[in-house]
Amino acid sequence: MRNPPSKIRALMVLNKLCNFINRICGFLSIFLIGALVFLISIEVFFRYVIRNALSWPEELAGFCFVWVTMLGATICLYKKSHIGVSILIDKFPDILKGFFKIVIYLMIIGFSYLMISKGYLLLKVVSKQFSPAAQINMSWEYSAIPVTGIIFILYCLVSMLNYLFTGNDTLRGGL
Repeated sequence: MRNPPSKIRALMVLNKLCNFINRICGFLSIFLIGALVFLISIEVFFRYVIRNALSWPEELAGFCFVWVTMLGATICLYKKSHIGVSILIDKFPDILKGFFKIVIYLMIIGFSYLMISKGYLLLKVVSKQFSPAAQINMSWEYSAIPVTGIIFILYCLVSMLNYLFTGNDTLRGGL
């Protein structure tokens, strides 16, 4: 097909956007894991070698851990590597399997909407709070919740569109 229909071209753009976001999440996760190792190493060194423990590396490591966990969840959703029990669904005909895929994506979207709406309310509460040792605004840590919800919704919507227009719900750079 030389010139795909406009719907397919738009879907290709959305897939490329998801691919780009997933690469950013991957790079950030690698950076944050490196930062975690560095921060914990500093903490261990100062506590057991220098015998003068620092408090701020533990806080920063907590921030990194929250973000790497949430970004890891988006990567799992992108790669379809999250936990799923499909023993019952595998016995259904293909049309029902497709129906259940859509239902599952809609359920993830509903949960993601809660992550966004309740995460936003949480951000309003913690926006004036700072971490005790590092004095970092707590919004930086808790903003991982609505950001992850937004990425989940995007991935689910594009996966559903992929399934409806191509019969395959896999997110990919091109179709």
